[in-house]
Amino acid sequence: MKKALLLASVILLTTNAMALTDISIGVYGGLNMPIVQDDAKSGTGFGLKAKFAPSPIIGFSAFFESRSFGDAEITVPVGGQDVTMTSPGGKISVFGAEGMIGNVAGGVGPHFYWMLGISNYKWTRDGYSDLSKVGYHLGPGVEIGFPSNIGVEAKAKFEIVPTDGGGSRKNILIFLGANYHFGLM
Repeated sequence: MKKALLLASVILLTTNAMALTDISIGVYGGLNMPIVQDDAKSGTGFGLKAKFAPSPIIGFSAFFESRSFGDAEITVPVGGQDVTMTSPGGKISVFGAEGMIGNVAGGVGPHFYWMLGISNYKWTRDGYSDLSKVGYHLGPGVEIGFPSNIGVEAKAKFEIVPTDGGGSRKNILIFLGANYHFGLM
């Protein structure tokens, strides 16, 4: 009898643990805003992601983002005079991965989490050398899940991309999107 109870307990616990695993795919879009930089203006971006949460509080995602910066007017000294020029915003491609902690397992209702990530950041623009570096980001997110396995998500990222000479590019990213959660919840 004890063995049967132990076996039933293990089966029930294993079933519940498996139900807490979440796999989702999503799309998102929003704003790409440089901070403390005069050579680019705010632009837009969109992304695709795949998330795996092996437990209710820890998750991992891989993502691709395509972004742009707006053109900026900059003033540079030329021959003793200040000349105003246009600095092209350019395009950014980002492939990355991030870890998430909080309520990341999906399901119905609001789910708050924090993310920390690393990415391959590539910025191309006319008249400049390409910038291809490793970038880092962190920020909060919230997803509201619905019974149809669809979730609506909002997230913000603070991104730092180190550059040569000890400087860095810094961006604030604000995205809204939707995720589809597969039947593992």
